[in-house]
Amino acid sequence: MMAVICNAITASSVLSIVAIVLSIIAITRSVNDCMVGKAPVRKLLNSGQYHHLAIAQRGIDPKDAFNYVKENPPGYKFGPLPDKWVQEGVERFPYIYCHNAFDIRVMNEVKAAYLAAGLNWESVWENPEYVQSGVAFADPGLTKVFAELQNAAMSECRRRPEYHLGTNFARGTMVYQDFMGTQDLAHDLDTLRTAIGADKLSVWGVSYGTEVGATYATVYPERVDKVILDGNVAISNEIYEAAHLWALSYEQVWNGLAAACNNDFFVAGGIDAPTLPADDFCAATPYPTDKMSKLLETDETLLLMAYTLLGKFFEDYGIMWKGVSPGSAIMMACVESLHKNGDFDGEGCCDYQPEKKCCNGKIQIPANSNTTFQEMEDGNPTVALVRSVDMAGRLSTADIARLWADLRDKHPIGFLRANGIISIVSAPNLPRPVPSYGSGLDKLKPLIIGDFHDPATTYTASQDMRDKFPNGALMSWQGYHHGLFDDGDFGLSDYTSYTFQSEGYGAKDCYDRMLNYLEDGTLPPNGYTCPINGPAAGSLSLKVAKQVPTCPPANAPSP
Repeated sequence: MMAVICNAITASSVLSIVAIVLSIIAITRSVNDCMVGKAPVRKLLNSGQYHHLAIAQRGIDPKDAFNYVKENPPGYKFGPLPDKWVQEGVERFPYIYCHNAFDIRVMNEVKAAYLAAGLNWESVWENPEYVQSGVAFADPGLTKVFAELQNAAMSECRRRPEYHLGTNFARGTMVYQDFMGTQDLAHDLDTLRTAIGADKLSVWGVSYGTEVGATYATVYPERVDKVILDGNVAISNEIYEAAHLWALSYEQVWNGLAAACNNDFFVAGGIDAPTLPADDFCAATPYPTDKMSKLLETDETLLLMAYTLLGKFFEDYGIMWKGVSPGSAIMMACVESLHKNGDFDGEGCCDYQPEKKCCNGKIQIPANSNTTFQEMEDGNPTVALVRSVDMAGRLSTADIARLWADLRDKHPIGFLRANGIISIVSAPNLPRPVPSYGSGLDKLKPLIIGDFHDPATTYTASQDMRDKFPNGALMSWQGYHHGLFDDGDFGLSDYTSYTFQSEGYGAKDCYDRMLNYLEDGTLPPNGYTCPINGPAAGSLSLKVAKQVPTCPPANAPSP
């Protein structure tokens, strides 16, 4: 998500770079004030003493990429190209917009291809609207159809004249989409470094930022000072392995929660558990995984409800960015409700709103789509465009269906997390993979941070990243989140708060050690682990779920 650097350019200034999702921010400030003390990074970025220069990754519309950032630094804006560049004929890299895979124009292209090949269109597309439904990805056959739509959409995008760069004897027609991978971004970063006169950069990468930081440190190791790689994306450019690694991220989160939930019965209660107050235990104890697995093997409705539950509590507004409490206690209450009654009406189960810290009635299940295909507004397909350049390997649609069946069989809880692989393996471009990460340069000593339970990536990805940079150190946090928290409080002012359950002493310990590394280069001992406060401290109990207040009506007057 973000990468921050802080290195001296001259005696009076330093350069800091922040990569947020797919973008880069350059920051300058007095060397005497750079990263002094334990001030939260967000506060440093919002300081009026900074000047900001943003570079969006090639082809990605900055206004879309920066939707992830709710508090842009002061003075933040997107400006025109410098006059000198315009005078020299430099053109802005275009923002790439393509048809949605479910656009009627795309479906018509696939239909025409079927007819041209003499294939039976009707037998494959008996109900094309179902491809858009919430459970379509559970069916490997429909995954094949979706791959065909994705390939057609991206192929049409490559035909657009505005994206053509010309022709080459060896390559044929070249398009902008072929030059917007992570290596290209690393090159642009180094161009920025040269332009502002910095000898070295220090990179702080979170999520995709770890790929940017690792690539830059691999290609330009002599131009790097400090590197922090947090929430490391699974390291694999091999399609089959990558798909399984992506599916594992959900499963490692679920397995951690399920183990803590199960322990409520066998450790906290033991043989007396059935006679103790139910509110003191995780609602789905004992054997929550057996209950979830049963839901995933039943009818379409319960399958959709189970996957809705995982997406809601694991993704952006769940564990991914908000932590484990109280959402995970509510999720376990919903699992128990589904298991017992086939609905979301049970005690403690509700539609939790993390931003407001309240429950907004019952969870609503998205209905299976019965709408017809129609023309849609073009989108800026960020992940597919970048990954299709970075990752080698393409599969036929039949192979995609077989891969998907294998994923569902081996990772029944996590396979939907890997659905991005479909767009990559069906892309029509020739890839330019990033190099294998790593550098044996003695002075390059990255800090690698791994979260044990990260819905977006696996802990083993952080272990692998440490192996790539042998002079660095791996620091681990036992918690649940995508990357370390950086809010500065960590719930220490209120030990009963959701924040303390999600963050607490362990998160602060890791965060302080990270800032120490930024300040003076001191690495924690390799293998250092910061403890969790969360599920082991009772944050999965039914009591926690039931204590979440109800959200006030939308039109209620302010108190």
